[in-house]
Amino acid sequence: MRPVRILIVAALLALSSLSVGASGVLAYGHADQPLAQLELSANCVNRNSPLCAPDALGLGGIWVWVEVDAGGTADVAGAACQHMPGVFGGAESIRGEMSWVDFSGTADDLAAAYPGVFVVGTDPHGKYYVLPDLGFAFPQTTGHYSLTLDKGVFLQSQVAP
Repeated sequence: MRPVRILIVAALLALSSLSVGASGVLAYGHADQPLAQLELSANCVNRNSPLCAPDALGLGGIWVWVEVDAGGTADVAGAACQHMPGVFGGAESIRGEMSWVDFSGTADDLAAAYPGVFVVGTDPHGKYYVLPDLGFAFPQTTGHYSLTLDKGVFLQSQVAP
């Protein structure tokens, strides 16, 4: 009798999970009117590259996920990690809300308008999500963008609906 009860409970749990899945659960809510998800992995792992020197980018990386919402706000989650051989190494959490700016123009125009903001991919339509507090600008066109600055110095970004 006990195996039958277990089977019935398991069947009810399976059916209830199907009904939840069928309701269209999103990875993030719709209350903030999300426009896009942005992902970034930027790594500097070549200690011989001048870009990975302690006075430049340093050894390590940054990995973030951003939900861009209508109205100029964004939710951010991720981590940054830096390694200084023989001195220290560690990771910092990146979490919170920040603002973003809609920008139209060339990547050069964007760099001139927002000094210190790094463009992580060239948008074919010249439209960008600029996150000044994070220091990055993302193309608005959905897709995968990749950039290698030097051996062991690379960025990967993804723009998804």
